Amino acid sequence: MISNIETNHQITQAWQRFLRFSTSFRNSTILFSALELNIFDSIDKDGSTIEAIASTKNISNISCEQLLNALVSLKYIIFFEGKYYPNEIDSIGYLKANSDASFRNDLLLQKQENKVWLNLAKIARGEYKVPKAYSSELLENNIMKYKGILNANLNAAGYCLSSVSECIREQKTVLDIGGGDGVHAKVLLAINPLIKLSVLDLPNCFDGCVNNLSEEIENKQIQLVSGDALALEQDKKYDLVTLNELLEIFSRKDKLNILKNTRKLSSKIIITKFGLHDTGTSPGGGAIFSLRMFVKYPQSYLSTDSEILELLKLAGYNDIIIHRVPNKNKTVIIAGFDNPILTSAAESNAVMDTLGIDKSMLAGWKHHLQNACQFRLSCVFQAAVELKLFNYFKPFIGISTEALASQIQVDPLMLRLLLNSYVAMGLLKKVDQDYFATDILEPILSEEGRESYLNELLIYQSENKSWLKMTEKLQGLIQKTVSFEDDMIQTNTTESYISSIELANKDFVSKLLDTISKNLESSESILDIGGGHGFHARSICTGYPNNTVSILDLPSMLEVTKKFCGSFIESGAILPHAGDATKFDLGKTFDVIMINDILHYFSPDEVQLILTNVKNHLKVDGVLIISDFALDFHKNVATHIFSLKAHLKTKNGIVHGLQNLMNYLNNLEMDPFEYHEIDNKLILLSKKSIK
Repeated sequence: MISNIETNHQITQAWQRFLRFSTSFRNSTILFSALELNIFDSIDKDGSTIEAIASTKNISNISCEQLLNALVSLKYIIFFEGKYYPNEIDSIGYLKANSDASFRNDLLLQKQENKVWLNLAKIARGEYKVPKAYSSELLENNIMKYKGILNANLNAAGYCLSSVSECIREQKTVLDIGGGDGVHAKVLLAINPLIKLSVLDLPNCFDGCVNNLSEEIENKQIQLVSGDALALEQDKKYDLVTLNELLEIFSRKDKLNILKNTRKLSSKIIITKFGLHDTGTSPGGGAIFSLRMFVKYPQSYLSTDSEILELLKLAGYNDIIIHRVPNKNKTVIIAGFDNPILTSAAESNAVMDTLGIDKSMLAGWKHHLQNACQFRLSCVFQAAVELKLFNYFKPFIGISTEALASQIQVDPLMLRLLLNSYVAMGLLKKVDQDYFATDILEPILSEEGRESYLNELLIYQSENKSWLKMTEKLQGLIQKTVSFEDDMIQTNTTESYISSIELANKDFVSKLLDTISKNLESSESILDIGGGHGFHARSICTGYPNNTVSILDLPSMLEVTKKFCGSFIESGAILPHAGDATKFDLGKTFDVIMINDILHYFSPDEVQLILTNVKNHLKVDGVLIISDFALDFHKNVATHIFSLKAHLKTKNGIVHGLQNLMNYLNNLEMDPFEYHEIDNKLILLSKKSIK
C-alpha cells in the first residue's frame, strides 16, 4: 500500500520533470538571442563589464545583466569579480560572428526550426503548412555556410564508412547518391583513392563538392551527376552504391522505389543512417529525429534498422548485414557482399586521422548544439498537452496508434512518431504496438486527473513564442501589448491555472509556514501583499486561526480571491483590499506583512516604493517576511534564468537576490534579522530599526 506522503512525493518529482520538459526551450532561446546580439564578440578574454557589453548592443545595463547571468548559468561564459569571461571551450571563437571558425549560422538554423515546431499539434491536425524554406535550407547550395554541421557530418560519415572500409577498398566504381555536400565523397576517397566516384544529387546541391573537392573534380576522379534518386535513368552499372542519411527524407513507398532503382545499378549497397531499434523508441535521439524528418518532409521518417533490412529484401538485395557503430548512435547496413570483414578499430582510426576533422570544433559543436536543440523536447511535450493526448492513456489498458488517430483526427504516421518520442522521454510505455500511461502520468496530465497540471503547462507554449522575440524585447523594439495583469489574470483559465500553481508550490508553502510559525503564533493581524490567489492566507487561517489576514492585490485578481476564499471572507478571517503595492494606504498597521513571490516582477525602484509602504503599515514590533527566489551561481543557477523570464514579462523586473533586498531594507532603516533558504527560495525576516 503506497502512502499519501509517498504518492505526493512521486507527484512532486513527476511535476518537476514535466516542468523541465515544458521550459527546456529557454536554454535554446537564450543562446539564440546571445548569438543575434553578438554577445560573445563583446566578451574579452581579459574580462568585460556589463556596462562595456551593453553599450555596444543597444540594450540597457539591467537587460544585459539578465542575459549575461543566464549565459553563465548555462556555462557559456564565466563570471568572476564583476567581469564576464569566455568559457574555455569557446576560446577559438566558435560563437563569434567575426570568427572564421564560427558555427553561429549553424546554431541559428535551430531558431527557424523552433518557430515551426511550435506548430506540431497543428501539423498533426493538418492545420499548418510547413514553409518550404525550412525543408530546403540545406539543399540549395547553402551548406558551406554551416561549418559546424559539415565538420560533424564528416566525423559521422568517417566513423560509419571506415568501419566497413574493407568493403570499399575492393570497388572500382562507386555511385554516391545524395552526396552533393561532398562529405561521403571525401571519406570514400580517403579509404580508396583509386575509385572512380560519381556523385548524384539535385542540380542545386553540389556546393560542398565544388568547394572542397575541386581538384578531384578537375582530375575526373569525381563526376557530378544531376539527377533525382526517385527517377534514376542511368544505363551505367557500378560496383557499389552508397546512401548517406538519405532515405529518412522519404516516405516508405519512396524509400522502396529508391532501393529498387539502386538495385538496377549495382548488387552492392552501403547505407549509413541514424540508428533506430525495432520499437522506434530508442535511442531517444533517433526517435525525435524521426519526428523531425516528418516535419521537414511530409510523410517521411527515420526507418528502424530492421525496416531498412526488410525494404532491401523487397528491392532484391541479398546478404544483408546490420552494423551498429559503437557509441555513435549510427548504423551501417551493407548488402551484396560475400563474407564482408568489419574493419578493426585501429584501421578505422587510421582513416579518421586523414580526414582533417577539427576535433576541438566538434567538441564545441556537440556542447552548443545540445542547448540549441533543447526546444524540441519542449515542443514535443507541448504538442501532447495541446492535443490532450494524455487523456487517452491508462496504465493497464493499451491503445494503438490507429485507434487513437481515429479518435482525435490526426495524421496516423505523425501520431506514431510523437508517441514513440514520448516513450523515449519516459512519458509512455510501449508493448508491441500499444501504448500505455506510466503510473504517475494519468493523475497529473489527464484533464480528469485528481491533481492535473495540464492548464499550467499550457502557459509555456505562449512563453516559448514570446522568448523567440527575446532579442527585440531586450532592445526595446517590441513593446508589451498587454499588461502583466491581463496576461496572467484576465484569462478564461485563471482558476485552473491558480489551482495548478498551488499544487506546484504546496510543499514550499508548508515549509515556509513551519519556518515562520513562531511569528504566526504570536500575531493577530497579517497583510499578504500580492496574495490574491489566497493560498498563503487560507493556509494561515487554517493552521493559525488566531490571525485575520488582509490580502492586497489588483482589483481583477480579487475576483479570484473571492472564488478561492469565499467561506473565509464570509467569516471575516480574510479581508480583501484592492490596491497597488507601489502606492497603497490601508489606514492601519499589522503584526506581520508578507510579500511572497512577487518582488521579481518589479524594478529596484519599484521595490523600494513597495518596501516604503510596507514600513508605514508595520507595527513598531512587527515583522516583514519576504520569500522569493534565491540567486546563487553555484547552488541555484536556474534562478538566473527565471530572473530573465521575469524581466521579459515586465518592464524592468528581476530576481533581486539577498544582497539587494538587504540593501533596500537598510536604505529604509529596517533591520533584516533572520534568513533561511529552502528549495531555491530565500526567506528574509526584517523589523523596523530601533533608534
